[in-house]
Amino acid sequence: MEVGQKGFTGNPAGRPKGIKDRRSSLRALIGPHLIAIANTQLAKALAGDSAAAAACAALYRCENPQQPQ
Repeated sequence: MEVGQKGFTGNPAGRPKGIKDRRSSLRALIGPHLIAIANTQLAKALAGDSAAAAACAALYRCENPQQPQ
């Protein structure tokens, strides 16, 4: 197999079986605390924290993709 050959990936072995996706692990870790995290970020944004406001805006856009950016 030649590098760059059409139809083949650069990693033919792929991820080994049994290896968990990092995103799934992160979701499981923060899932139970998501409401508290969102409330904290919103309180900071309302107090004038621009980084927290940007995080809230990004979350809103993820939840409402039809809204204008």
